[in-house]
Amino acid sequence: MDDIKEDLLNADLLIFGTPVHMGYATAVMMAFLERICWTFGKPERKVLTITGCPLPRSDKKRKAVVIVTSGIVPPIYRYFCNWASNQIKGVVIDSLNGKIVGDMYAGDIQHRGVETYFGKAFKLGERLV
Repeated sequence: MDDIKEDLLNADLLIFGTPVHMGYATAVMMAFLERICWTFGKPERKVLTITGCPLPRSDKKRKAVVIVTSGIVPPIYRYFCNWASNQIKGVVIDSLNGKIVGDMYAGDIQHRGVETYFGKAFKLGERLV
């Protein structure tokens, strides 16, 4: 984390991507998100009656997009099989002071191929910049 901490702090635009595993982000992405949470967030926000929620340490505003992929699950089932997007969005907003400008679920890549999603990914990039 020390190697990329300054890069994340200086970044204006962020792209987070992960395949889903059982509907959630992979273990590597989850470990990364957990490290981001308390490296870039401080436990000072209160939500309803819960104290100690993350509050960004930096005032710098960032824009971000989230891309989640699935090898088999088609996009029609996204809302039943994709909890990863919301996990990532929460950490970006709460710890990195980011604004999510879009997200994409690229499903059933095994049959559809990645080319199916190039146009959608391009539009996400346009929204990001």
